[in-house]
Amino acid sequence: MPDRISLVGVVIVSVVVVVADCALTFMLFTQKIPPENKELANIMFGGINLALGMIIQYWIGTSRSSNAKDVTIADLAKKGP
Repeated sequence: MPDRISLVGVVIVSVVVVVADCALTFMLFTQKIPPENKELANIMFGGINLALGMIIQYWIGTSRSSNAKDVTIADLAKKGP
């Protein structure tokens, strides 16, 4: 059961970051940013895009398959020889 709870947490964080990235991208292209806040907006945009890249790397990359392998090994260990 802890593996399922862990996966739910990963999914929730992933959805939050994707929605935040979409919202921030929309705002950057549609809203006028005051000159004194332009640098802050660029830093926020870079940070959220970095988080989005890490999420994509998790879901497509080796972390996801490594997690699946760990679950398989745990299931086999429970069954025994």
